[in-house]
Amino acid sequence: MEKFQKNWRQYYGKADKPMAVQSGKPDDNVRLNFARMIVDKGVSFLFGKEVKFEITEGTQTAQEQWLDDCWAANRKMTLLQKTALNGAVCGQAFIRLYTEPGKKFPRLIVVDPETVTVTLAADDIDTVYGYKIQYQSIDPDTEKHVTVRHVIERDGQFWKIKDERGQIESGTWETISDTRWPYVFSPIVQCQNLPAPNEFWGVSDIEDDLIEVTNSTNFIMSNLVKIVRYHGHQITWGTGFKPNELLDISADKTIVLPVGGELQYLEMTGDIDKVLSIYKELKMFAHELSRIPEVATWRVESAGQLSGVALEILYQPLLEKTETKRMTYGDMLI
Repeated sequence: MEKFQKNWRQYYGKADKPMAVQSGKPDDNVRLNFARMIVDKGVSFLFGKEVKFEITEGTQTAQEQWLDDCWAANRKMTLLQKTALNGAVCGQAFIRLYTEPGKKFPRLIVVDPETVTVTLAADDIDTVYGYKIQYQSIDPDTEKHVTVRHVIERDGQFWKIKDERGQIESGTWETISDTRWPYVFSPIVQCQNLPAPNEFWGVSDIEDDLIEVTNSTNFIMSNLVKIVRYHGHQITWGTGFKPNELLDISADKTIVLPVGGELQYLEMTGDIDKVLSIYKELKMFAHELSRIPEVATWRVESAGQLSGVALEILYQPLLEKTETKRMTYGDMLI
């Protein structure tokens, strides 16, 4: 949960500021949100175009029409983008199938990975024996805080679903409903965002190494902003005269100094270009770690004219990453 929350803070640009801010002093902190750029670009490449489902090739069967109508009722592409966003940030994506009496289509609910606990087979991490979804909510009748818990467990070949309400502090739970899911497949489908072969939970798009690079980049840029604020403008200084002897030094005035007087400007020294080069290296490293090339974020001013083969080579890391996600998310969608 701490990992998920840290990643969400990165995505929403709410990570810790790189420099402390004194009370009443200017805030020079800059937080360059690489995380959101990386996640959003990955989601767009994965589900930017409509995903189509086909059972029988060439003809529209009644089953395919039902499937299309079901997806339409669940706002297919919006739901898929939300699912991929959860996966990219948390490393794992969950969708719950929820049936309601009298409704023609099941609801598809995007589940927050932070609320999910799984029970796995002792000798097989790919075999799930149970899911527990637990979160805080507000009781609409009493307007009091309440804990909602959905326990979904294997029951022979089928699954049983128990919905509960309670208080964590007291440890008391009230069963709202206890039903049997009438299908052999689970009411929850899930997938890894990027494969982690020896873990249940997958790999996110913003792992700790990328966060460290982002934090270092933010620190450098924040310091540059502070330096420019203090030293970015010239400071006039003089010697050999009294302050009241210098009447006006405006740009459109003639400056007259007493004999022996001297007027100069204090300018910023230091090699800012070296600091900027470090920033550029870190930024490039962030693109390499995330497999999101700069050209994919509209950074093309130094690319010149590119052939189709050259573009394919530049986009290859992102295309390979997207193809891997098509496998993981594709298994879930099937």
